[in-house]
Amino acid sequence: MLLGYASVSTDDQNLACSAMRHQQRWQAGIHMFGARAEFERTLIRERTRAGLAAARARGRKGGRPKLLDVDQRALALRLYQERQPPPSPTSAG
Repeated sequence: MLLGYASVSTDDQNLACSAMRHQQRWQAGIHMFGARAEFERTLIRERTRAGLAAARARGRKGGRPKLLDVDQRALALRLYQERQPPPSPTSAG
């Protein structure tokens, strides 16, 4: 068979078709893995949101616990605005 200017044997054609089919199968497999991963990620997202909504319904609030109480935060803000250093622990007693 003539392809362009070069003569190509049927063995070469079979090899080329085999390689093309292999590549197409490989690409199909990659797409399937990607679709499965996307599906799993969607499930994880839905479960996480449902869990957070259920926790909120029970009165739970997410996030890290506050380190300072209201009075300590007010003192820190006042000292920051006045540009004063915090009192040392030895001078407090």
